[in-house]
Amino acid sequence: MNKYLPYQKLLLFLFASLLLVSCNTNVPPITKDGKHYIRIDSTIGFSQELEKAIEPYRKQIKAKMGRVIGYSDIDLLKGRPESYLTNFVGDIILHEGILIAKDRKLPVPVMSVINTKGLRFPIKKGPVTVESIYRLMPFENKLVIMVLNGEEMQKLFDHMADFGGESLAGATFGIKDDKPVNIRIADRPFKPSKKYTIIVPDYISHGGERYYMLKDVKERYDTGVLIREAIIHGIEELTKENKHITSTLDKRVYHVN
Repeated sequence: MNKYLPYQKLLLFLFASLLLVSCNTNVPPITKDGKHYIRIDSTIGFSQELEKAIEPYRKQIKAKMGRVIGYSDIDLLKGRPESYLTNFVGDIILHEGILIAKDRKLPVPVMSVINTKGLRFPIKKGPVTVESIYRLMPFENKLVIMVLNGEEMQKLFDHMADFGGESLAGATFGIKDDKPVNIRIADRPFKPSKKYTIIVPDYISHGGERYYMLKDVKERYDTGVLIREAIIHGIEELTKENKHITSTLDKRVYHVN
């Protein structure tokens, strides 16, 4: 059984639909009666029949989204060049990526990169629910393992430095005049002659957010694992070990005067 299987797409669709119905009665959902489409909009008013049909799904979704998967000791907020949130996500994705790679006999990543803009909501101190992670990562982005040569890695760090920092783990670097300096990967100085395996969202693997250097990388492995499912699994594993969610600022990305 695949422990990384996402919730059924139908459930996600119903969750989104219920949010729309609850928050905006002007949104016109569409139903199908088998022969033609019937548009249901705000002009028909309250429908007891529709509410009755939705109620069982609403209860299921509330139960699933409200499930507590862990506990955070601190507020994990987003920022650059590093932050509690970006460091936590980078660490957990690298950890999960290593597990995925070993399980599937793929090249094992030594570094993770997650586009900081894709992290849309902080993780608050206290109980962390499934809904918390859906808010953090609302997109259907999946993890991709890639093998980069030295030139591609240099361009990757150039881009992250130009961005002012990014969510990553397994590497450190300084930023001076918008350029990367003192690059270290797996606690060793970066060597342009080497190849490095990284794990990233499919969005930036295809050149999103100007990560053009990743677009043409030949050696890549689509894991099919949703980023939020990897985060959920990682938090659940922490909880099984009686550990809380926490993070540190360790100068993995830092400014140089």
